[in-house]
Amino acid sequence: DPVSIRLAMADAIAHRIAPSAVKIEGRAAEYRGVRILDMVGELAVANGERLNVRDQDALLQRAVGAHSTSDFPLLLADAANKALLANYQVAAPTYRQWAARKPFSDFRDHSFLRIGDFPAFKEINEGGEVKYGTISENAEKVRAKEYGTGIAIGRRALINDDLSALSDFSSMIATRAAADENKQAYAVLAANAALSDGRTLFHADHGNLATASAIDGTNVGL
Repeated sequence: DPVSIRLAMADAIAHRIAPSAVKIEGRAAEYRGVRILDMVGELAVANGERLNVRDQDALLQRAVGAHSTSDFPLLLADAANKALLANYQVAAPTYRQWAARKPFSDFRDHSFLRIGDFPAFKEINEGGEVKYGTISENAEKVRAKEYGTGIAIGRRALINDDLSALSDFSSMIATRAAADENKQAYAVLAANAALSDGRTLFHADHGNLATASAIDGTNVGL
């Protein structure tokens, strides 16, 4: 199965990129130390293509040629994503200690209600009648955005079977991503922008605005 072969190869490459963060196990162990161009050839054969796997130029053309339909970009993307995700989990950004993670499937505005928007619970009398409240119309709108960057893997790196660029930068890229997330999350707090109720994020009406003039043990405990 070409897909399972590609995934096993990706695991092996990810281990080469980030050996301390990605374990090599299962079928991936078969590809420990195997040259990337040899992987390209094996994937081509697994896909039913006729290719001379000893022809390095043909393998290069198959991998990065202008009209190539090779699985190589998917293979490298799978490997890089596994390595980066493993290193990213180690470099967990601190904002996640106080922020909730919300999934998005598109780039439209999404509304999120606050805890205080739901009516308070009331005692049910003997007749079992439930007293209904109202939900506040205030809702914060959040929209997903995309951020990205990249590095190129050229012909020379493939010929030399050299993934040092990815290996050297794997941990650094993950740390940079975590740092950028932190920067953007804390920038939202620092901006103290107005919410849907017209009041700023930190406001006396929200009960989250400190009145103390200094940050010390006594005032933080208030």
